[in-house]
Amino acid sequence: MRIIETKVYQYDELPTDKAKERPREWFDNTLEAEFIASAEETAHKIETEHGDKCETFIDAKEYLGARDKVVNEWERDENGEFVNQDRLDVSLDALDSNFLYALREDYRISLREEFEYMQSTESIEENIRANGYEFTVDGKRA
Repeated sequence: MRIIETKVYQYDELPTDKAKERPREWFDNTLEAEFIASAEETAHKIETEHGDKCETFIDAKEYLGARDKVVNEWERDENGEFVNQDRLDVSLDALDSNFLYALREDYRISLREEFEYMQSTESIEENIRANGYEFTVDGKRA
């Protein structure tokens, strides 16, 4: 039997920038997202859970306002029923579709910015330090 001893280092203890490249390449993050509710449900959820300065909140408020306007201004008969319900549904479907498209764009932009940050040297080094990973003197994961 033989015993092999290996010195291990915290990220900041690695002696060279070249040795620090390996841990940064090793450290990887991924993000995923998915819609699971209708446009109207999603907008109401965003309204209660997102800050009023973010793009998703602004888009949700605009969508709900536009939707309310269409419903409130749609022609009604003498019984208060909508005239041409099918056209109303088509109009509301178009609003839903436009809102969900705008929301996907908001999330795409947000995720891209987050991904770019997570791939930055600053973020990678932060995560390596926070997790206390150890490495050999040449930067290999111990």
